[in-house]
Amino acid sequence: MRVVTWNILSGQPTQDGGNLFNAINQLDADVIALQEVDHLQPRSNGIKTIDEIADKCGYISWAFAPALIGTPGFSWNKAEAIHTHTEPKELDTSYGIGLLSRIPVKSWKQLNLNGSPVGLPLLITTPKGLRMAYVADEPRVAIAAVLENDVTVITSHLSFVPGVNTWQLRKIKKWAKTLPGQKIFLGDFNALWFGKANLRSLNNFKSYPAWAPKAKFDYILSNEIAADAIELPYLGVSDHRPLGIEIL
Repeated sequence: MRVVTWNILSGQPTQDGGNLFNAINQLDADVIALQEVDHLQPRSNGIKTIDEIADKCGYISWAFAPALIGTPGFSWNKAEAIHTHTEPKELDTSYGIGLLSRIPVKSWKQLNLNGSPVGLPLLITTPKGLRMAYVADEPRVAIAAVLENDVTVITSHLSFVPGVNTWQLRKIKKWAKTLPGQKIFLGDFNALWFGKANLRSLNNFKSYPAWAPKAKFDYILSNEIAADAIELPYLGVSDHRPLGIEIL
C-alpha cells in the first residue's frame, strides 16, 4: 500500500507550470493526505479541490476537513464540519486538509485544534519568489481514516509556532489511542524535528523547497507500521515536495 503526504499550496503551480491533477495521478498513491487545500476559493478557480481530485484521480473514499471558513490571511471564522463522500456538506469558501483513499474507509474521525495566539515572521512563497512576512496563526484540524485493512491514517497541518506544533501532535497522539487499527501520522508538521514525539519517522527525505529540498517540515510517523521510504519527484506544483512510503 502506497501512502503519500503533500502540502499542495492550494494546488498552485510553480514557475515550471505543473498541474495538480496530473501530479496526483503520477504519484499513484493508495492513500494520499493533502494540506493547504482550498474549497471554493477564487485563487484556485473556485473548485471543490478534494471532490475534483477524487473524481479525476480515481479515489472512492475521501474527506475534506476545513480548518477555517473564509480565506486564510484575510477574513475567516473557525470551522467545525467535515465534508466526506458519505456525508457531503454544503460548505462556504474554506481552507483545510484532505484525505483520499482507494481502499474503502470504514469511518472518518475529526479533531479540532486551537492555533497559537501569536504569529511569527516567516519565509513565504510569492509570485516573485521567497520573502519574509509576519503570519498570524490559524485554527488547525486533524482527520483520521479508519481503513478496512486495519490501518488508520491520521493527517494534520500543524502550527508553525515552535512548541505549539509539538503540543498539537501530542494531543493528536492521545486522541489516536481511542481509534482502532495500526496508526500512521502524516502531514505538514511545520517543524524541523520532533525529539519528544516518541514516534518513528518512516521517511527522512527533505521536502522544502520542492525544487531543491534543504529542510524537512513534512513527516510520515508510526511506531506500528513497517514501510520503505519513497523519494518522490518535483512535480511543478507547490513549494513542498510530496513524501511517500510503501507499507511492507
